[in-house]
Amino acid sequence: MSASSRILLVTPNRLVGIGLKKLLLEYFSPLDVSIVADLGDVPELRSFDVAFLPSDSYAFYRDRFAAISTTPVILTEGAGVSESREVPLTVNVTGTESEIVEQVQRGLSAHRPGRGHGKAEHLSAREVGVLRLVARGYLNKQIADKLSISLHTVISHRKNITRKLGIKTVSGLTIYALLNGLVSSKDVG
Repeated sequence: MSASSRILLVTPNRLVGIGLKKLLLEYFSPLDVSIVADLGDVPELRSFDVAFLPSDSYAFYRDRFAAISTTPVILTEGAGVSESREVPLTVNVTGTESEIVEQVQRGLSAHRPGRGHGKAEHLSAREVGVLRLVARGYLNKQIADKLSISLHTVISHRKNITRKLGIKTVSGLTIYALLNGLVSSKDVG
């Protein structure tokens, strides 16, 4: 998502809203995230790229979504991401952190079909190589040895990767690498 991407979280549960906002900003920054209790409080829904909302809100306001390009993503307490084109994507807010992140990624990607997180093309080939090794669990010294580069260079690449992707944690980088096909689940362990 680009810096101008606007995300709307609609939930009467303030704690769910705060938690999802924190997760979005941690794994997918930079984003502009707004939280409201009811979709009726949002006069300009079209100004948002993606709206995460409960199924009852979506059912009530379905016609508003049909007329605009805002992507709806349904917040559920049980079902995962829907693969049907007729039913909006869903996010199970009771899942594990990695499950929620993966489902949110699909919801964000749905706004721009055919693209993952949208930033992999900004990484150099060497940065992608370092990211793959980070996702596989290698430490900085191991990465330096494997790629025949200095430890300082590895640290510089990791700083650049973090800056470019806006992802600060190893787990976040691993999820990013998995979701963008840079590593497979067999590689991560």
